[in-house]
Amino acid sequence: MYDLQSQYRFLFDNMIHGAFFQDADGRLVDVNGAALELFGLSRDQFLGRTSYHPEWHVIDENGAPLLPEQHPSMVSLQSGESIRDFVAGVYHPLRQDFVWLQINSTPMFREGERKPYRVFVTLHDITGQKRTTERLAASEERYRAIVNSQFEFVDRYLPGGILTFVNDALCHYTGLPREELIGRSFYPFLHEDDRDSTIRAIESLDSSTRSICLVSRVILPDGSLNWHQWTHHAIFDQSGRIVEYQSVGRDITAQKRMELDLTASEERYRAIVNTQLDFVDRFLPGGILTFVNDALCHYTGMPREQLLGRSFYDFIHEADRRKQISLIEALTSTIRSCGQMFMPFSRTEAVAGSSGPTMPFSTRTAPW
Repeated sequence: MYDLQSQYRFLFDNMIHGAFFQDADGRLVDVNGAALELFGLSRDQFLGRTSYHPEWHVIDENGAPLLPEQHPSMVSLQSGESIRDFVAGVYHPLRQDFVWLQINSTPMFREGERKPYRVFVTLHDITGQKRTTERLAASEERYRAIVNSQFEFVDRYLPGGILTFVNDALCHYTGLPREELIGRSFYPFLHEDDRDSTIRAIESLDSSTRSICLVSRVILPDGSLNWHQWTHHAIFDQSGRIVEYQSVGRDITAQKRMELDLTASEERYRAIVNTQLDFVDRFLPGGILTFVNDALCHYTGMPREQLLGRSFYDFIHEADRRKQISLIEALTSTIRSCGQMFMPFSRTEAVAGSSGPTMPFSTRTAPW
């Protein structure tokens, strides 16, 4: 029996976790070294105290003061029930800060009695974990404050498009409260003609290509169709598996409509000039051709690809070339000085065709 008690005493004194015993009258009757270190007390300071000692400063995990009768050991003594994984902060007088503890208390009964005569309490130091959790929470708050102040849309979602976070801008834009968006896939918002290609592009992300910028049409809850541009970024776990995506987007409907209108205007312009019998071209300073109509291609006998990017000065007879270049440069200088955007002039020159003969040529030029 003595050897068994010695073994138990050895285990108690050398436990990594703190431990103590408290009697039914509230007095603390035994404690190990690990617990004394957690409390910042000597053995003499600890033994004989009760939970009502004025130098105890205990708070719950939300920072509110914990009354003596709310201490896990006292609850177990009163209720006769075990308390598991209770989190509390205990002020450490030497560190002048709170130590965070995960506390387990187990009531002890004498045979035949229904009221515990003592409670055994173990303490696990979770201060580091608690501080990390607090820093993470503070970081999350800063992150939410930043993204909720953005005019751009910000969301996070799981594979399958299931939204886990949406910022205020996106809620306001869709007209839906956050509660109706979280847990819902954004895929149904995509226009049916863009949906499959968008999903394939997102699912193609991997460790070598972690982000992608996509433009697609979306259907809003009110039925309106808009254009969006989103940059999707894949988030990986330590094993390299995608666990979540984060994306930032904006409405580009106005820009897209302008682009479509411009394309349509360009198409109309090309249709008009390509039906002209007159020759039409556009060129940069230096005579570099940027557009030629069908009539000019047919006349020169050269495909459009061979003309674009080439200076038409090369086609002007050498006897006329310097004069024509000077006229064009003078026109450019005049336009810049007077601020007019359109000032046509006429010129006559000798031009060599692709087949070689030189022919007189009359043109009307206007800078843009």
